[in-house]
Amino acid sequence: MSPTISNSVRASLRALLPLAVLLPFAGTVEAQTVEDLLIPRGAILLEVRSSHTQASRVFDGEGGRHRFAPEFRTAPFSPATFPALEAEEDRLRALLDNPSASLSLGRIHGRFHVNEQHTPFRVGWGVIDRVTVGATVPFVRRRVTSSLDLHPEGANSGINPAQGQSASEVAAFRSEAAEALQALQSSVAATCQDQGSGSESCLQGQETLDRLSGFVDLLGSAWDDALLFPLEGSGVGEALRGRWAGALDDLSQWGVSGPESIPLATTRLSGSALRSDFVDPLWGGEGFPTSTPDYKAELGDVKLHLVVGLIDIRAGGNQERISLRSAAELSIRFPTGAPDSMALLTPLEPPRGYGGGGVRLVTDLVLDDRLGILSEVELESYSDRSFVLLGADPANPWNPDAVRRTLEGAPGDRTRVRITPRYILVPGLALGAGWEWDRGGEGRWSPVEADLEIDDSVVPGIHRHRGSVELRFAGWDSRFAGHLPFPIELLARASRTFSGSAGAPDDRRIEIGARVLRGGW
Repeated sequence: MSPTISNSVRASLRALLPLAVLLPFAGTVEAQTVEDLLIPRGAILLEVRSSHTQASRVFDGEGGRHRFAPEFRTAPFSPATFPALEAEEDRLRALLDNPSASLSLGRIHGRFHVNEQHTPFRVGWGVIDRVTVGATVPFVRRRVTSSLDLHPEGANSGINPAQGQSASEVAAFRSEAAEALQALQSSVAATCQDQGSGSESCLQGQETLDRLSGFVDLLGSAWDDALLFPLEGSGVGEALRGRWAGALDDLSQWGVSGPESIPLATTRLSGSALRSDFVDPLWGGEGFPTSTPDYKAELGDVKLHLVVGLIDIRAGGNQERISLRSAAELSIRFPTGAPDSMALLTPLEPPRGYGGGGVRLVTDLVLDDRLGILSEVELESYSDRSFVLLGADPANPWNPDAVRRTLEGAPGDRTRVRITPRYILVPGLALGAGWEWDRGGEGRWSPVEADLEIDDSVVPGIHRHRGSVELRFAGWDSRFAGHLPFPIELLARASRTFSGSAGAPDDRRIEIGARVLRGGW
């Protein structure tokens, strides 16, 4: 079991302890409606919840799952997806004298894992019996760990042999090649002196000398400056040796011999070299988000609420078997939280750092003091905001012009429906199992800089289904022992996303919470 999962399990067990303590007393309270948004006139509601979410995969839309950010996860390490390699590929083409040659270093494999804790504190005040006002102040702790590695399948280039254990072989080759060129130059000079500078043999010799000198200079420049070189056993490595074999034939026609074989790269590029020589320089001083630092709680988006009561039917006596309460809540959201710069790579709900508004309808039905059904419908919208996003070019995550860019936009509107039937074990204590449907509209962000020639960054609209189990204690209107009031509600819930559209996060969540009511006229 991973440390993060075991920590969440321990947290959930600790959350169940208060419920276990309440079990012997639960029968002394009456069955209660739960999640009441409306509170009595003059009363104050204090609420705190903490949800722990873990995710590393998204649904693929075909019944399977894959890890976050597939563009990073399985990108071929070549100039086609990594423009920083274009200079190396141009050098390779010059060495082979083949303008269509392609450089490949394998495939980049990586993963992202998100662990987020969301803790909202809410306070409400009953203005009148049918109207409540309140505010929610959330705190968020989010940790993203990511890793990048390089798998060598399909690689045709490796570490420059002049920079490794083959440096002595490279030095010997260059020395012998220089001696061969010097001998060739002397032989050509003698021919031109004997047959004249305009003779065919002299002209052919000069052409051969210029061609081979240029080839040897290209080799020397690559060994001096390049990070990469054709790999032993690869197609381009054999092509380079074939070109040198042709050079040896040219030398032999002038009675000159040279080194038999070009030293090729024998060491493939490692994951550490990928990060230090390519990824870190590309992503600038902040580097690639291989891990976030030890994180502290940050302020999220503050909300103000207005709650209006709709229905209030309470069971009273043997003839009335139904309790039904329903209320609507209007919210204004302020962008007090820090925007999530990795929203394109690891999209999680709810988004952070956006203003907007929302409406929520909560209804709870209790039948015969044994069965309850809690339903919740919520709609939220978000306003545009400018901030820095990572990997701003979704078509090419390694585009150096779009690694960190200021974009303006917002996530799509969000709709959530939750239905949780529960069985009341004893009055006040209930066990429930629920279903939740969550839909997020398409999010879109546009470059702020006019000179940034990339398409809008888009997070497609998604929907997903979540299942949950919960244990809840509610004792709002009853006495705990004797005349001691105990107006409190406790909750422990575990949930898991079990299906979703392409791009929908596959997450696990553990949630604990407490609501305490004080005062009232």
